[in-house]
Amino acid sequence: MIILRFYEQLYYRLYTLHSKVETIVSPEFMAVLSISTHIFLNIITIINILAIVFREPLLSNLYKFYKSGNTILYFVLFYIFLGIVNFITFFTNKHYEKIVQIYKNESEKKKKWGRIIALCYLIGSWAAWLISELFYTFKLHGRI
Repeated sequence: MIILRFYEQLYYRLYTLHSKVETIVSPEFMAVLSISTHIFLNIITIINILAIVFREPLLSNLYKFYKSGNTILYFVLFYIFLGIVNFITFFTNKHYEKIVQIYKNESEKKKKWGRIIALCYLIGSWAAWLISELFYTFKLHGRI
């Protein structure tokens, strides 16, 4: 329940951010796309961490599959799958409109903390992915 509430708040923060950009036609869709991207990054980061920490054959083979050039199609399909799941989650019964109605009347203090938490999550997702990629690459080449 806490995770779902977090993603609702994240959706609202991304929605309000995207709605301020004049060239974005559908801030609702862009918010869902942004959430899908960050969930995808989190999953890749988990795979990287597992490959770094555990050197078991199953995980090594999973990571070799992940790093091979043949996986692009699978990752694109998985990303599309995440997008569809998030699209269904937020657009079924116009759930996104309910989220906007709930959070638009927040106090300024809650809005400020919500923005800070969302920004930390977004930056943290990219940073964790980048660090896990670099760490695995250095470990792979024997530099760590």
